[in-house]
Amino acid sequence: MFITFPDFRKNWISSYQWIEKELGNDLLGKVVASLAATTIAPVLTIISSIQNQLVNKQEVSEPTSQERYDSFVNWFNAVLSVDLNSDEDLKSILAGWNWFNNGLVLHFKYRPKENELSDIAERLQSYNMNFGWAFRNLGELYLHNFGTTSNWSVPVLFIDKIVENEASRVAELARVEREKELESLPISLLNRNSETLREQTKGKYPLWANRKGNHQLIDFKSHIVLVGSTGAGKTGTLAYWLWLINSLKNEVDELYILDYKRGKDWASFYGISSHYASAEDTKILWEKLYQQFKSYQTGVENIGDKVVYIIIDELASLVESYTTKKERDEFLRQFKDMLRLSRSLGTGKGGYRLIVGLQQADSSYFGGTEGRGNLSIRVALGGNIAEGARMIFEITDESDKPESSPVGKGFAQVYGQPVQRIMIPYVKDREQVMEAIARSMDNAEAIPDD
Repeated sequence: MFITFPDFRKNWISSYQWIEKELGNDLLGKVVASLAATTIAPVLTIISSIQNQLVNKQEVSEPTSQERYDSFVNWFNAVLSVDLNSDEDLKSILAGWNWFNNGLVLHFKYRPKENELSDIAERLQSYNMNFGWAFRNLGELYLHNFGTTSNWSVPVLFIDKIVENEASRVAELARVEREKELESLPISLLNRNSETLREQTKGKYPLWANRKGNHQLIDFKSHIVLVGSTGAGKTGTLAYWLWLINSLKNEVDELYILDYKRGKDWASFYGISSHYASAEDTKILWEKLYQQFKSYQTGVENIGDKVVYIIIDELASLVESYTTKKERDEFLRQFKDMLRLSRSLGTGKGGYRLIVGLQQADSSYFGGTEGRGNLSIRVALGGNIAEGARMIFEITDESDKPESSPVGKGFAQVYGQPVQRIMIPYVKDREQVMEAIARSMDNAEAIPDD
C-alpha cells in the first residue's frame, strides 16, 4: 500500500543507496540493503506524510467574511440560474437579478402578487444555507428605474449565520458571567476605624465594587455625577459616599449637603447641622459656598490644602426652584463656573469636589454640555438607564454596554476610561451611620455670615 504514497519510492531509493554504501557493493550487501530499505522506507514515508499534513493545516486559514460572501454569491447565482432554466413558472415572472452593495435585488417582468412573492420566498428558503449565509426574508416591493426602463423589484435579505451565532455565543457568555454576580454587597459601617480605612485606601476612595464584590479604589480628584430613576439606589449611594468622605477627609476639609427636596433619607440632619440645608435654605447655603469659592479663586483667601466636598441631591429640583429666568441663569452660571474652575485652587492641594445626584443628566441642569463635561466620574444606576447613559458616558468598543440593572447596580466611567459594570455597597446600618455623621458635622465650623 505504501507504494501509492508520493514519497515512498524516493525514500526507498535513498535508504537502499545509503545502506548499500555502508555494507559494500557485493551481492550480500545488495540483498541486506534491499530488505532494510523495504522496512525503513514506509516509516520515513509515514513521518514525512504527517509533517506535510501539519504544515498544510497551519497554512490553511479561515476564510474572511468577505471571502465567504463572495463564494456564497457565486454559489447562489449558479443555483438560481439552474432553477430559472428548469422552471417555467419562475421563468414567467423573474426578469433577472443584480447584486448591489453586498445585497441582492430580484427584478420581475410585472408587479408580482402576494402569493407569488410568498412562492419566491419559499423557493429561496429551500436553498438552505451555504458558506455561512442563509435567506432571511424579502424586503419591500418597489419600482426600480434603469434609465429607459423600469422593473418591479424586491431586495432579498440574507443573514450571516456565523456572525449571528458568534454574537449569540458572546451574549450567552455574558449572561453566564452575570449570573456569577453578587446580588448585593451588604456592609456595616458603624464604628468602622477611619485610620485603618485610610491605611487601606492610601488616599483613594472605594466608591464602588465590581459586580463580583471587589472594591475599586478611585482617584477622587474630579466632580461626580450620579443618575438613576426613583428607587434606583441614588440616595443609598450618596449615603455611602458621604460616609467615605467623612471618614477619609482631612481635619481641615469641609463637607456640605444641599437637599432642596428635603428627602426623608436626610432626616438625621434636619435642624442640627449648619453643613446641611433643605428647601429655600439650600439657595442661601449655595450662595455662601459660591462666594467662598470666589474668595479662594481670586486669592482673597488661601485655601491651602483644604478640600470642600458638596453633595447636591436632586439637582434638577434645585435648578427648577428658581422661579425667574434671571435667577435660574445666574445659578447655572455660578454652578458651571464652579464645575469648571474649582477642582484645584491656590498653590496647595486644595479645591472643590461636587457630587451631584439627579434622575436625568440633561445638559440644561449644568448650564450646557460643557458644564456637564466637567464631571469626570460618572455613574448610572438601576433600570431604564440606556437614555441617561448616552447623556453621560463616552461609550467605546472596550466599554460594557449600559443596560437596565437591579437596585444598587449600574455602570460607571472614570476619566474617559471604558464604561464598566459596578455595584454600590448596601449600608445595613444606614440610619445609625447617618445620625453619627450628622452629629460629627454639627460640631464642624460653618461658613461665617458676611
